[in-house]
Amino acid sequence: MMNAFLQSGSTVRRGFTLAEIIVSVGVLIAILIVAGRVFNTAQQVSNVGSATADVMQEAVAIERQIRDDIARMSPSGVLAIHSVSVPNDQRIQNWDGLGPRPGLVNPGNTNASARVRCDQLVFFTDDVIRIKQLGSDGFLTDGDDWFPKLLAEGSMVYYGHALQFPELLPCNVNPDADDTGEIPVLNGHDVDFVTLRRNGDTPSLPNGQIPPWYDGGSSSGIPTIFRQYPRAATSENYEEFTINFDQVEANPIIGTQPEARKWILARQETIMGDDDQLLPGVPNKRIYLNRGFGSMSVFPVDPRWAGSFGDIHFETIGLLESGRVDLAGMRLAGLRESLSVSRDPNNPNNIPPASRSWDSFDFNPDPAINRDVLDADHEPALPGSNAEQGTQRELIKSLARWPRAERVPPGQGRFDQHLSLPVLGSACSSFIVEWTWDEGVGEVDTKRIRISEGNDSTVETPIKWIGLKSSPEDSWDGTGGTLGGQRWFGLYDAERNVMPAGRIDGMNVLGWQGFAEIYPPDPLASTHAPSTVRLGVPSRSIEGSIVNDPAFERNAIEDASYPSGFGDPSGRRLDYWAVFGLNNGKPLLDIDNVDNLSGEPNGAGFDTGDGQQDFDFSYTPWPTALRFTMVLHDPETRLENGQTFQFVVRLPERCQP
Repeated sequence: MMNAFLQSGSTVRRGFTLAEIIVSVGVLIAILIVAGRVFNTAQQVSNVGSATADVMQEAVAIERQIRDDIARMSPSGVLAIHSVSVPNDQRIQNWDGLGPRPGLVNPGNTNASARVRCDQLVFFTDDVIRIKQLGSDGFLTDGDDWFPKLLAEGSMVYYGHALQFPELLPCNVNPDADDTGEIPVLNGHDVDFVTLRRNGDTPSLPNGQIPPWYDGGSSSGIPTIFRQYPRAATSENYEEFTINFDQVEANPIIGTQPEARKWILARQETIMGDDDQLLPGVPNKRIYLNRGFGSMSVFPVDPRWAGSFGDIHFETIGLLESGRVDLAGMRLAGLRESLSVSRDPNNPNNIPPASRSWDSFDFNPDPAINRDVLDADHEPALPGSNAEQGTQRELIKSLARWPRAERVPPGQGRFDQHLSLPVLGSACSSFIVEWTWDEGVGEVDTKRIRISEGNDSTVETPIKWIGLKSSPEDSWDGTGGTLGGQRWFGLYDAERNVMPAGRIDGMNVLGWQGFAEIYPPDPLASTHAPSTVRLGVPSRSIEGSIVNDPAFERNAIEDASYPSGFGDPSGRRLDYWAVFGLNNGKPLLDIDNVDNLSGEPNGAGFDTGDGQQDFDFSYTPWPTALRFTMVLHDPETRLENGQTFQFVVRLPERCQP
């Protein structure tokens, strides 16, 4: 009866079997995995998109800043491009075997032989600029009004990578400083750039500088100092400043720089302000209008008057490299004096002094020209070596130095906060600068004047020295392959169709060829180099004839080098320089002065000269445009290979040759 009742009056409820539950859970897990992957992919795409947008926004800001600065470029200054290319395993090459093995310069590229670029650009502006030192751009008047005071005319602008030193301590008030005034000083912790410079070139510290790829290993080999910085004031009611920047030795640091994707792209603008008539080398040049503090000069070693009229040359103390100041106590006139005047250290008051030579070939003792370097051996030593020491080229090259900059200021003091001002790009693994000339650069019309010995009649013969000419139908390297198009000059790069403008001594071992070497001056050729610019090609065509001049065997604008060693030098660090000086537009001297290498006498007549204006060996026509190529990353390195950006900026008309 019970069984019948159950069968007729109730319904049996059965659950899921174990197999069904396992299948359901498996399906659910599969759905979650797929959904998770879709979500993760969407998140990655979103992150990459956000990072790309951030990088593009930063690239636009960088381009705008570079264009604005170049628009302010002064023809009264100079221009220098320093291109540096290192292999991706440069840190490993420099490793001394102690401590952990260093990694690649750019870990985002696993190719150890890939090249990493960290170029530098230096030029000058001549407009009115406000000094950016925090707390120093004005003072309170008696009526409690803020009066902006620190304006200056002219600046030196640097573009390139910056150094980062998180090991250094922030500025702190130093109660033990020897300061008797009411304004205390700050105790800043800096790298001792002067000692590094004096130590000279080493494999890991080229030219006595810390490069962006530096790896200190496990040893503390970077010397540091504690330096006293003056405190800012907001009132003129005081009489004493401490402007000696006294320093004491501090413990060295390791100083290892971050990998390339964390490199900072910096824009360091050094304002040029001089408010007195004192000699260039006196300490008072470190203060401007009682508010701004800085270096006495933009040069590491300045050849002008030191503390008295009986002495020349003075050494700056590395303030600009430290990144804590943006002021130099000189003007553009002082820059031109440093480059143009060379005094005899044994008789510095001799009048007139010599005109400083552009390079070792720019030498002429004739009183009308008087080109020489009289102070090359005087201490402190000027930059350069052997016959090139103290020349204009070497002085200009000394302006390109990697400064310190920090994304986040190490402290609250004004000199700490100033370290973040030069930061332009927060993550830049490559920065390349190249240059070009327009058609016709270097062209000049002149005439030969001869006086007949018989009747003193004057015979004038027109002479035309040819300028640059470039046909886009000619190949870029003369092999008949890739068409040349717009020519770009710089460190040799076959993949990007870039080569030096001229022949550079010793670079044939690298397989380099220069434009003037492939297309020498020739008025009948569709593509050729200018005949008035010293590009390392001694033969120049004029009026169907060939003119030879030993001085033209030396490239006056460009230079390149690599460290010595065994094996293929193309796998080492490569340095390329393009330096443009004060003479931007005058290929010829104003007088007829026969090249003394020819053995002919000097003069202006038929019997004492050749009757034509001679070349000015300091002639370096400036570029008509610069091309910038950079690889930017986001701070979190979500774009592993970064984004490449390239743009071209023409120099203002007043600066073009």
